[in-house]
Amino acid sequence: MSPTDRQQSIDLLDSLKRVLAEWTNPRFLERMGREAGLDLDASAVTVLTLAWRHGPVRPSAIAESMATGASNVSKILARLEAQDLVRRDRDPEDARATLVNVTENGRAAATRLDDAGVLTMEHMLSKWTARQRAEFLVSLQRFEATTIDMVNEPPKEG
Repeated sequence: MSPTDRQQSIDLLDSLKRVLAEWTNPRFLERMGREAGLDLDASAVTVLTLAWRHGPVRPSAIAESMATGASNVSKILARLEAQDLVRRDRDPEDARATLVNVTENGRAAATRLDDAGVLTMEHMLSKWTARQRAEFLVSLQRFEATTIDMVNEPPKEG
């Protein structure tokens, strides 16, 4: 690897870390919730989004996705249940387990979160050309697929 290639990789890594830090920052997530007209903390925004995108889903899968414990997810789910945004149902494949399902109110809330996200993206990319946006999307989707492949491949020995 040339020094230029190495520096470019470092610059990409630094930018990616900054973007991930900002998009997962509690203030950013809570702002999305407020812009969607919801009274949710950052963790609740994340859990609702995960349950909507991947549901029905076990609480343990949400905990793994968020890199947190089951008891923390249980508390967040209780808050979302109190607002009638999710419900926990028995898993038909395992009576000992539960599945998180998004309620009708939860689907409406998640749609409003998406709408707030779309407005944010429109604002952030407002000075980009259609071609720049399309190229960014293709590159980001390719990077996402490569990331998923890498996470799912067996570790190299040695």
